[in-house]
Amino acid sequence: MPDNVPNLMNIDDQDSISKEYYETTLQLLGEKLKTIDKVNNYLIIHENDKLCKEYHALKKELDHREKQLFKTKEQVDQIENIRKVSGDNSTNIQKNLIKEREELKRIRHEINDKKSRVKKIQKLIRKLDKNDYDLQNDKHVLYNGMRKLIEHWLLQIQNELNQEINVERQIKLQDDIEKAKEKLALIVADINDMYLSYNKRKKNRMLTDFDYENFCEYSTFTECLLRYDTSSKNDNNNAMVAF
Repeated sequence: MPDNVPNLMNIDDQDSISKEYYETTLQLLGEKLKTIDKVNNYLIIHENDKLCKEYHALKKELDHREKQLFKTKEQVDQIENIRKVSGDNSTNIQKNLIKEREELKRIRHEINDKKSRVKKIQKLIRKLDKNDYDLQNDKHVLYNGMRKLIEHWLLQIQNELNQEINVERQIKLQDDIEKAKEKLALIVADINDMYLSYNKRKKNRMLTDFDYENFCEYSTFTECLLRYDTSSKNDNNNAMVAF
């Protein structure tokens, strides 16, 4: 759980909380979320985008080299067939054959180097995926804390309103209720947006052992992300892994 975040797990056991506690704690949780988005989330998004771009550049080069390899193999086969059929084993034929075989060797070496780099990218993306996973757990904890706090505050001031006889106080409480409901609606909307955004990025990342085609889409990832639903049992996992 992020440092210095109030433990709200037992807030429902409290009979009442002060408005100062409510506002201060809500502000603290919001500041923690901003810190995550500004620092950690930016680094993950930036690295994810960089790796995707590098992958697609490699994929383009690999496709080109594979075509070169096919053509060069055809040329080698053609020269060997000419030599076999005609019996021509002249110096010129030998030179051409050596030249094409060297080219074949060079292309294969380049292909192997690029495939090796792709494997390294896969390892990096899995590390990034783990960091992203931990980051979303932190955001899940923070957003759940905000939601729990607002729901508790809403219930409390609604009960106060039900018992209040002073008209001015009733108006003030009703205003507080509307403001809290608006905040809660915004938080729920943010959580839903982050579910969708994280799932999109997760889907777009390469997660198979060695699958060029499904690595990631060529796009810039700029969303704030979330993985867990509210029933997740991992609320208290350690997170905030510095990338």
